[in-house]
Amino acid sequence: MVDRQNITIITGGLRGIGRAIADVCAERGDKIWIFDVPEQHHKSVEKLPRSYSYLSCDISDALAVRDAFAQVVHDEGRIDVLVNNAGITKDGMAVRFSEKDWQAVIDVNLNGSFWCAQAAVKQMMKQRSGSIVMLSSLVASVGNSGQANYAASKAGIEALTRTLAKEYGGRGVQVNAVAPGFIQTEMTDRLPEAVKEEAVARTSCKRAGRPEEVAHLVAYLTSSDASYITGQIIHINGGMW
Repeated sequence: MVDRQNITIITGGLRGIGRAIADVCAERGDKIWIFDVPEQHHKSVEKLPRSYSYLSCDISDALAVRDAFAQVVHDEGRIDVLVNNAGITKDGMAVRFSEKDWQAVIDVNLNGSFWCAQAAVKQMMKQRSGSIVMLSSLVASVGNSGQANYAASKAGIEALTRTLAKEYGGRGVQVNAVAPGFIQTEMTDRLPEAVKEEAVARTSCKRAGRPEEVAHLVAYLTSSDASYITGQIIHINGGMW
């Protein structure tokens, strides 16, 4: 990569791991664009640094995604990094899932990741450079009771990662995935104490991960130091299997 400011898009970047990734990438000098839906956490938009650009975008809507990426290209002229972080959960036992709850998770987590990756790759091929990181999860490898929809969506993301890496590596596009385990965020803070204690006990490190630790891994994978890494699923879970 040449020495220039990266134009970096982060989906679901208003809170949690996504916001940590945005902040770490901004610290190294990236121009940050955040795509998110602010309806449930509009105050998070107000707290963004003024240097960040924000677009309201439902990534499950393919047309909305195309329009959002076109806006970035219009304003910046390029896209160097995409971090597909946005995701939702709608947990329940498999036999009780409604069609709506199954489809919502697949639409955002898997389909949304594809629409964003597709739009980014089209621009990155023209540039003959670019890096995409998908956010997967430990559950894609080991499963998790009550999360059949979430686990299936994340396993699909990992297959998508490997396929895109094979298709577009020759065009200068890297595609990798990061699979966190139990990370302390606002979402996990709301879990019952017994659930959190059980999750920590399953790790070798005997603690929850921090969003910043995931963010630094993503920053490395989207740096010139990682230019020969593509098609990889990298776990960051403190030894939780």
